[in-house]
Amino acid sequence: MRHQERIEGAINALREAQLDEALWPTASALFDHACCLAGNHLSIIQGDSLENARMLFSQLLKRGEADEELADLYQREYMAIDERLPRLLHLPNGKLSLCSALLTESEILNSPTYNEYLVPTGAGNSLNVRLDGLNGLHVVMALVSSRKDSRWTNQQEETLQQLLPHIQHFACVRQALTDAGTSAMTSTAEALSAKRIGIVLLNRSGQIVETNDHARVLLGKGIGLTDSKGHLFAKHVDDNIALSKLLAEALETSVVDARGGVISIRRADEGFFTLYVSPFSNSDMHAFGDFGGVAVMVMIVDPMDKPQVDPIRLATALNLTPAQARVAAALAAGATVQSIAASTYRSEAVVRWHLKQIMSHLGIFSQRDLVRIVLTTPGIFRD
Repeated sequence: MRHQERIEGAINALREAQLDEALWPTASALFDHACCLAGNHLSIIQGDSLENARMLFSQLLKRGEADEELADLYQREYMAIDERLPRLLHLPNGKLSLCSALLTESEILNSPTYNEYLVPTGAGNSLNVRLDGLNGLHVVMALVSSRKDSRWTNQQEETLQQLLPHIQHFACVRQALTDAGTSAMTSTAEALSAKRIGIVLLNRSGQIVETNDHARVLLGKGIGLTDSKGHLFAKHVDDNIALSKLLAEALETSVVDARGGVISIRRADEGFFTLYVSPFSNSDMHAFGDFGGVAVMVMIVDPMDKPQVDPIRLATALNLTPAQARVAAALAAGATVQSIAASTYRSEAVVRWHLKQIMSHLGIFSQRDLVRIVLTTPGIFRD
């Protein structure tokens, strides 16, 4: 297989995985193959410092295969003392940095994370990168080369620069779906039934060929976006120029040149919409012939319209006590142990005890896993 074909295969897989997180291992394996990687560790983190950061997603995969033992070891023993993490959160968007460049000479000699974990696992010469998200979201990756000498070639770095924007968009779309309580959907057909996300499908000419009910209502109100002669149009001139540019990039015919992106569109009343513009993968273009040759999907999200977890429904669904369900619901809504304790007039120790009981009951080991279980449990959101 030619190198360019490997790149295109990885891009198509990432586009397919945007709506179905279960496809991430396949996309990750193709990404590794295109970049000559032994594996990668993708994390989605919210917050500008480790003190207030929440780990929303974390998977360590080697050519698409999960290494749970290695991931658990890192999380249990080394994540809290990893000197790279606070520096990673402040790296410029898309800057590839060698692991050693994020450490001082003293840390290279004495760091337990570096000497006991990274070097023995082959990640001592890993590349690290941070990609921008919205509202304090960071997409962080550690990349391990498959070359025997662990050196990074120009071709590897050029390929990474081509593919990382697609990784960034995949992560942002996944997080938007999770925030909207729709992360369980796995296809465009299911996306069209989403209640809190507007879905607009465009053909190769940029014409609207299908919208879901939520999008039709939003476009009909004309408070920021409208359907103008069959095309998506933003009310504010500056917003429309930016939207037109983003749609043109997404409608490029080349798999590599067509890129997804995110844009904020001002509302006429107050606030804004967030639009996620995603080119379809080649297989999706042909799979949805009923929609007239779809080339691009636009997701319209109102950041203020977040689903509310009903603690009573959550308690029933996960077999939790009422107190446990209230803690789990608050955590999934973005609260911290400290804020839950303050709002419920309990001590932090009591809140942590509830969390320990919940995680033991569910057979999980982190707050991140608990949040993901809550947000992907059907039937627990208030209508």
